[in-house]
Amino acid sequence: MLALTGQSHSQASTAGVAGSQLSKSQLQTVFEDANLAYQQAEAIVSTDQAEALERFADASQKYQLLVDQGVQSSRLYLNLANAYLRSGEWGRAICNYYRVLKLDPRNSQATLNLRFAQDRLERRSDSDSSANANADVERSKLYVQPLGWSILLAGSTCRFWLQVLFAIASTTFWYFMV
Repeated sequence: MLALTGQSHSQASTAGVAGSQLSKSQLQTVFEDANLAYQQAEAIVSTDQAEALERFADASQKYQLLVDQGVQSSRLYLNLANAYLRSGEWGRAICNYYRVLKLDPRNSQATLNLRFAQDRLERRSDSDSSANANADVERSKLYVQPLGWSILLAGSTCRFWLQVLFAIASTTFWYFMV
């Protein structure tokens, strides 16, 4: 069993835990550390993109540790997918958005982010350049919050997402009116 005594939260959460199960309090600590890493990355993404990418990757490793420990939750999968998305791991992000939608088919954030990730993955395969993929993320200003619902979109993609939201709202309105 992994003990937290004498170790920082980060050390405890990334220590070798193969074959051992973490206690509930340790799982909570790992979750909090992952959220903190994600929030720190969000805070510095505009000033130090390289450091932010490292922190997003750190958050995704911690969220993945929770999944590896058997924790299943649509919110955990959403956080994991968002961290993978922000660290440029498009395939893993897409996989986890599908996990979210399997558990929570009406999760609008997962649906929108899945479409975004699929679009960027297609663009990346067309250009075959990770530098362009990272630039796409920065230009789009897609900000996803761990355990949050909000998405802030700016730039040219804002019009597209507003059209998507309007289409969904219109469809929903007419569905209930009939």
